[in-house]
Amino acid sequence: MSALNLQGELDGLCGMYAVVNAFARIGGRRLSVANHRDIFHLMAKRLAKEGNFADMLVEGMRFRSLGKIIDVASEYVENACGVKVHRRISCKTNPSTLDEFWQILSDHLGAPDGRSIILGLSGVRAHWTCVGSMTHNQMRLIDSVGLKNIPRSRTTIGIPTEKRHHVLAPTQTYLLERI
Repeated sequence: MSALNLQGELDGLCGMYAVVNAFARIGGRRLSVANHRDIFHLMAKRLAKEGNFADMLVEGMRFRSLGKIIDVASEYVENACGVKVHRRISCKTNPSTLDEFWQILSDHLGAPDGRSIILGLSGVRAHWTCVGSMTHNQMRLIDSVGLKNIPRSRTTIGIPTEKRHHVLAPTQTYLLERI
């Protein structure tokens, strides 16, 4: 008998799920499950139009493609629900320390509601996820493969080690904000 396959083991759709989860957090009750499906469908159509959907489906999504589908989701949410969302890259260059990057993310989420983060991970796994909240010690995730949190003590922005095996990507992280 073969092993059970779970979402994310055979596909690279985590970027699409991260976007839907981020917008669900930002939009709250203004967005229904039907809105989430519409966003997912429009993002898939956008990626298919670029002609690389099959490759992305198997290999995962690049950062620029992620930005494009965030823009698709933003346009939909503004037209359907009147919610305007702005995106920006968390860091143009890598910060000097993990503490500096952690503070940037904490400050973003520490502001009033209507904010989320789409975080690029590598190390243990290459993955896009949505950060819903943070403390000094951990990130709490809204994630498509069931990751619940990432302890700060297990993260780095540099070379992974046995102890710090979650590599955060400061220049591959989007900060989203309802405006």
